[in-house]
Amino acid sequence: MATINVHISDELLAELQFKAAAQGKTVDELAEAALRKGLEEQSWQELLAYGQERGRASGYTEDDVPRIVKEWQREQIGHTSRIGILLIGVAIGPNTSCFDETV
Repeated sequence: MATINVHISDELLAELQFKAAAQGKTVDELAEAALRKGLEEQSWQELLAYGQERGRASGYTEDDVPRIVKEWQREQIGHTSRIGILLIGVAIGPNTSCFDETV
């Protein structure tokens, strides 16, 4: 594990020491956890900003979302139905019609 020196205010150090003692952790452990959480939050914020920028660039509005979702769902249902029909055809054999009343 690497060691670094970080300059923080006396107030922040006192708060870190107090919370670390209350949680039964070292100041180093608490500081590492806080830094990790802060970096994760920053990554999420960057991803959110990217998504918002891409959304604006697409030209779609929030009002378009329900329609787009419904269209996507219809496409998925159609795709699933075609796969189901194909699998039924495979299961009953290539020389048998799914619509043959004698089967």
